[in-house]
Amino acid sequence: MLSRLPVPSKTKKVLTFCFADPYKLDDLKFETIRQLSSRYVDFLILVPTEMDANRNERRYCQPNNKTLDEFFGGENWRAAWEKAKQEREPFWGFVLKYFASRMETLGYLDHAAEQAELIRSVEKNLPLYRLAFFSRNQLGAQFWKEVRKYATPQTAFDF
Repeated sequence: MLSRLPVPSKTKKVLTFCFADPYKLDDLKFETIRQLSSRYVDFLILVPTEMDANRNERRYCQPNNKTLDEFFGGENWRAAWEKAKQEREPFWGFVLKYFASRMETLGYLDHAAEQAELIRSVEKNLPLYRLAFFSRNQLGAQFWKEVRKYATPQTAFDF
């Protein structure tokens, strides 16, 4: 993918926008995000917090399961999860916040977790996932804030 992105120069600035829409945590590797972030890229990422993370917490937390190691880009999440459990943090909240903290290590602003937009199912209004925006620039954060002001709770897919 990197070879397809325009390369910035002194005379040409480039801002790339990446929308990552994984069906489940196993479909997105932090290493992919890390490589793309070597360029100036803003991300809108569907973080499958409830639909996948909550349903599969027990499986993902098993010592031999590497799904979250790859999603977070390392194994340090396990100790952080133990601490979060003691503080009664729900697993979906931990996944979102820890992923956002990993994005911060790449230079992205720290607003993403608290400004993530909850998306619910149409039929039963159940929480499915969160859309989180990541930018290194305050202007990108301001755009996301403006977009969220006009968002309404999703009640149907309009075609």
